[in-house]
Amino acid sequence: MARARGDVPNFRASVQTLINFAQGKAEEYHTHALRERGVALALMGLLLTCALLCAGIVAVLTTKSITLPLGAVVARLKDVSVGDFGEDLDMRRGDEIGQLADAFRDMRSGLMDKVASAQAVAEGDLSRDVVPAGERDALSLALGRMIKALRLASEAAAWNDWVKTGKNELALLLAGEPELGALSDRVAGFLAPYLDAQVGALFVLGADGVLTLTGGYAYPQGDGPPQTFRLGQGLVGQAAQEGKPISVAELPEDYIRVRSALGEALPRNIVVVPLVHEGRVKGVLELGSLGVLSEIKRDFLDAVSESIGQAISTVENRARMRELLEKTQLQAEDLQSQQEELRAVNEELEQQA
Repeated sequence: MARARGDVPNFRASVQTLINFAQGKAEEYHTHALRERGVALALMGLLLTCALLCAGIVAVLTTKSITLPLGAVVARLKDVSVGDFGEDLDMRRGDEIGQLADAFRDMRSGLMDKVASAQAVAEGDLSRDVVPAGERDALSLALGRMIKALRLASEAAAWNDWVKTGKNELALLLAGEPELGALSDRVAGFLAPYLDAQVGALFVLGADGVLTLTGGYAYPQGDGPPQTFRLGQGLVGQAAQEGKPISVAELPEDYIRVRSALGEALPRNIVVVPLVHEGRVKGVLELGSLGVLSEIKRDFLDAVSESIGQAISTVENRARMRELLEKTQLQAEDLQSQQEELRAVNEELEQQA
């Protein structure tokens, strides 16, 4: 019993030693844990800082990769908006900014084509065509309509000048005092080439109602087509009888042919125009062409037919006056001769008396 009591203090000491050792280890482990926790927190902070720094760098680089090329496109758009086309945008990308750059290049190219077309129009060149990019390309469509209107106006002005020039040159040929044959050759010789006709003839209506060939241009002679027509006979006589132009596009094989040293051909178009003055038909002009005479050329013929008819009437009146004058002179000469004979007879009678 006594021994057992003696072992109790030793046991308590051992237990206390174990407790103290456990507490020491616990404190040591706690301190180590706190130190490891601090290191872990420090590492986590460092990693977080690095991550934020990398994210910022990536964000800056990404922003620059977008804003810089986008700014370049915007700058070029501003240049174009004030009329400065400058150089083409050299930017090739596979993203949306690349698509924007492609659209800018297409827009710039289209605008430059329109400017070139407008500049050509300003310089008088109306041959360029403007191809619209689509149905909603309002600028190209408007420019195309403008060019078309200017072409029509230019063509109309050119035809008006052509008509005026033809009338003036024909008026000079009709001036003076030519004989009927010379006048007819002048008229046919001018109008046929001027209207791109290859053969022409002028017939004058006589008092007997017969249309007689008085002049022509490359018109066959001799055994060729008829030289005279009565009213209502053939196209020439029919035009004179009706007092209206006749145009025929399909001709029979036996009709007048255009001949040259190299061969002959059948005209594709015949135009027969009556020459009317003061409501009376004075003659008929016939033109044959290998091509179809346009409407404006036929209108030109109608416009000058009156002046040609007037010239024929003037020549005829002048011929009649000359004939009358010659007849009057002959009568005067006959009267003078009779008077001289009468005077001689009177003198002879006086001598006999």
